[in-house]
Amino acid sequence: MFDWNFYSEEFKEYCNSKFDDKFKVSITDLETKTETVLFQTSVNALCGACDGQDLATPACQSLPLLASPVSFDKGGVWYTGWKQNQTIDISAYKGKSVSLKFFATDVGDSIYDTAILIDNVRITTAP
Repeated sequence: MFDWNFYSEEFKEYCNSKFDDKFKVSITDLETKTETVLFQTSVNALCGACDGQDLATPACQSLPLLASPVSFDKGGVWYTGWKQNQTIDISAYKGKSVSLKFFATDVGDSIYDTAILIDNVRITTAP
């Protein structure tokens, strides 16, 4: 389990566009070198029905995004707030050497920034 908070300059203005920065969690089996994505979300996935063309629409105004108290260098930053207890199942990798990776990808441009905060990462055994 882990907690995450997605910040981006792409929210609202670039919703459902080609500028779709992503947040992914993957695991790599170090023996086979096979990487598997366990969790993924993106700007577009978090934008819902907001198309970014008319920010006054109810779909854009009702997004569960917050205006950020921090700024990046190009524009307004919006964020999701902490999403807690995100669960991923790694039980198939029991007894194996693995690499667990949390990362963001910049899709479509390198102008507007995205940052993901990660906290409270914990690996537990199933009850």
